[in-house]
Amino acid sequence: GIFDLLNLMFTPFTVLEFLHSLSWVVIELGYGLVMQFKEEYALTCLPIFALSGSFFNTLFTDLRAREVIIDSSTIRLNHVVLFSVWLFLWLWRKHLLYKSYKKVEKDLVEYEELWKKVAEDEETVSALRVKFAKIAHNHQSSSALQHVFLCPGPA
Repeated sequence: GIFDLLNLMFTPFTVLEFLHSLSWVVIELGYGLVMQFKEEYALTCLPIFALSGSFFNTLFTDLRAREVIIDSSTIRLNHVVLFSVWLFLWLWRKHLLYKSYKKVEKDLVEYEELWKKVAEDEETVSALRVKFAKIAHNHQSSSALQHVFLCPGPA
C-alpha cells in the first residue's frame, strides 16, 4: 500500500491510471491497517479485499481499453484463489458448527426440560436462593451478583 502510494505521488498518470492506482492504495493500505491494528477482523475483511481488488482492476482496465476484457490480466487470479480458499474455509466452518450443534441438540433439549422442572419446584428454587445468597455474601464486592441472587423471582 505504501509503495503504491509513493508510486502514485511521484509518477505522472492519466486520470484513469491515477484512479486505478488510488483504488489499489486504498484497498491494500486499508487491508494492511486492518491486519496490523485489528487483526481479529482480518478474515472478515478478506473477501472484501479480494473481491474489490479484482473488481477495481477489471473496471479500470476495461475503462482504459474502452472495451470489456475479462481474462487473467484483469481478474487477478491471486485474488480469486484467495477468495475461493476463504469461501471454502468459511463454508467448512459453518458445516462443522452445524454438525456440532446436531450432536448436542438432544442434550440441550434435556437440559432445558431439567431447568424447567427445577424452576417449577419452589423448594429447590428457595434452596438455590439460599446458596446463592451465601455466595453473594462471601463476595461483597460483587453488588450486581447480590442483586441478581437476592431478588425474588417472578411470582
